[in-house]
Amino acid sequence: MNTLHILRITGPPVGIIALLALCGVPTKQTAGGPKCGDVISSAVIHARTSHKRVFVKFGSTWCISCRRLDAFLKSPGVRPILDKHFEWVTIHFDEDSAHRAVENPGAEEWMINEGIKPALPAYAILDEQGKVVTSSTKPSRLTDLGPVFGEPFSYEDVSRFLHLLAEGAPSVSRVELKQFRALMEKEMEAWKE
Repeated sequence: MNTLHILRITGPPVGIIALLALCGVPTKQTAGGPKCGDVISSAVIHARTSHKRVFVKFGSTWCISCRRLDAFLKSPGVRPILDKHFEWVTIHFDEDSAHRAVENPGAEEWMINEGIKPALPAYAILDEQGKVVTSSTKPSRLTDLGPVFGEPFSYEDVSRFLHLLAEGAPSVSRVELKQFRALMEKEMEAWKE
């Protein structure tokens, strides 16, 4: 007669989850969103047909700066400007175990291959062919201010972000950049409170 032995685990089963993952058994730890490259490729196809650029925002659900930036980019004064010039997507990476289902597999590798430092949040602007024109972790060609990291918390960061937009999408007008600056500075002051 076969005897079934039950092993009771009292601590976190990290070792077992790692062993299951190595054996190819799906676990809650596995990223479950669409692949990063597929999401970006789809946006590039839409950008090509609509004659826009692609704005890719990289973030994570646990990242407060990511959530603040995302809320700002979706706000009523900002979203129409972005929609006019960009197809835009959010790529999730570096998610905690509770949010692995939304993580886009291959995000960090895609960023590294494109010369983008895997930072939170990070963003990139791609042309209609999918080539990175500029990103938040590369210094702008239009200014010597250096790269933009994360959300714009200072006036200098706002200037860097606007240079990134101008460099990435030449179709963005001066009037739109001025409007964007006013909205960013207002939001920046609210973030400081």
